[in-house]
Amino acid sequence: MGLLGRYGSIKGDINGTESVVAYTTSYVTDWKYISVIPTSVILSKVDYIKNITIGLTAVLLIIGLILAYFFAYVNYDPIKQLLHWIKDHISITGNDKYGNEFEFIRLTLSNTYDESKKIKSELLRQKPILKANIMYRLLKGSIENRDIDELKDYLDISFDSDYFAVVIYQINHGGKLIKEGNAKEWVLTRFTVSKIIDEVADKYVNSFVVELDKDKLAEIVNFRVDDIDECKKELLDIIAFSKDFIERHYEILLSVGVGRIYKTSGVMSSSIFWNLEK
Repeated sequence: MGLLGRYGSIKGDINGTESVVAYTTSYVTDWKYISVIPTSVILSKVDYIKNITIGLTAVLLIIGLILAYFFAYVNYDPIKQLLHWIKDHISITGNDKYGNEFEFIRLTLSNTYDESKKIKSELLRQKPILKANIMYRLLKGSIENRDIDELKDYLDISFDSDYFAVVIYQINHGGKLIKEGNAKEWVLTRFTVSKIIDEVADKYVNSFVVELDKDKLAEIVNFRVDDIDECKKELLDIIAFSKDFIERHYEILLSVGVGRIYKTSGVMSSSIFWNLEK
């Protein structure tokens, strides 16, 4: 076994035992100092560290699995409850085709959102009809003020004062819009008259036009001032301008009845009844 260099180490078989020979050379006496250590002694420490490492890894892996299971259970439990609630309260067909719970929840929420959009769209489409119905009931005196208060925000109804009046527009002749006298022509005529009345009145008052009959409209007027004389002047100016504009541009002949001005909407029906009796 050659010891090359001033220091180093070599592996070899010494007396039948695999050993590591380490050597170094003295700079004073030029002697070589040799240390022979069996490989098993060195590896025993390595094996000890290796076993400790494997043991710690195993322990940490087990702890990690336990914690993973615990947190998975804790986090999944609300999802499981949500799934049960969805299946109990929302009717959805074809649940078996969904790959997993999250896909099922996603598709359920997507379907629910689509249905919500459809309902919202339908409500928006029905809003003018609901508003007209509320105004018609208000004319008849068959709705309470608290009911109006609950619905006015949703239906975009606003009252700026406590003074109200009702104006009746009787369409005596359809003018340019009535050719054959069919229902479609009358719908267009009523729509045209009501839009013009609304646009003219909106500059001065809150105006709500309601259809009473094929050839008859009622306008609910809510004044923005609290002076009776000023209310009367505004009302007459609105009626005069609207009537003149409609008759000149569309040749629609109107008869107009003006009701008394009342304070609070609760007695509005009195205005229309007084109006119709005239």
